[in-house]
Amino acid sequence: MPTAVAPRTDSGRGILAILGTGLLWGTIAVAAKLSYIDSTLTPLSVTWVRSIVASIACLLIMAPTLRRDLRAVSRRDLLVMIAIGLGLAMSQVCYLEAVNRLGITAATLLALCVPPVMIASISVAFTEETMNRTLAIALAGSLLGTGLLVGVPDDALKVPTSVLIAGVLFGLASAVGVTIHYIGGRQIASHVTPMLPLTIGFPVGVLVLTPLVMHAGFSFQQPVVSWAWAVYLGLVPSVLAYLLFQRGLRGVKASTASIITLVEPLTAAILAAILFGERLSPVGWVGGAMLLGSILLLSLRREPVVVVD
Repeated sequence: MPTAVAPRTDSGRGILAILGTGLLWGTIAVAAKLSYIDSTLTPLSVTWVRSIVASIACLLIMAPTLRRDLRAVSRRDLLVMIAIGLGLAMSQVCYLEAVNRLGITAATLLALCVPPVMIASISVAFTEETMNRTLAIALAGSLLGTGLLVGVPDDALKVPTSVLIAGVLFGLASAVGVTIHYIGGRQIASHVTPMLPLTIGFPVGVLVLTPLVMHAGFSFQQPVVSWAWAVYLGLVPSVLAYLLFQRGLRGVKASTASIITLVEPLTAAILAAILFGERLSPVGWVGGAMLLGSILLLSLRREPVVVVD
């Protein structure tokens, strides 16, 4: 498989794109919380509506060239894009199940901290990436920083053993879904239009989530404000953020991207403090500083980026 060394400008733009993705993803929790006010929406139903809005937006944007672009992709790339959609749906649903059993903190630690380790291990073992000292330091610093930022779960160990085990398994399954998305996105980023994986992936997610939402029960009678926030979730941290993510993967390795997007919980914590009066502890601020330091370390790396054709 031929490779080419990308210019440093591609790497710099890629890092900015991935950083923008993490910042936009950091608004998800706040927007979702606002959508729940005076409504019967749940995390699962909000995710479903968000995926529908994103699917419609992507299909409208890609409509003029969709047939041509689909003919141009190989069967392998099409399967990768379907896998990305399944990975997205899997990560979202399993994360919610983990939250129900472990609580938000423990589930978030699994969902955010396990994927970078998985992605780095798979990338080093099966792709062109290498685990150099800079990446290892940034990985360790970002994981520790995220742990300090999110906090230590107090209630996770108080649940019954069977519930705890199920929650951990769901959390790990969510991490696997995230890993599939990152690795798959990286594999096709250099030769597939960035919008196409989203146009395939989001409808796949809708198909997977629809039976779950219908089984749980869903009412379309929701406040206008709640619908507005659901539309925001579908357009901004979904379509726009994932488009930036796919563009960024053209010049940034999957393992590096998984670390940079950990800026998401820091963004969410800052927004929660501004909008809801939630306070970040001194330990949390230390974790945030370590996380930003790790991202800065990655952005200053001098090594070239290898782009797979």
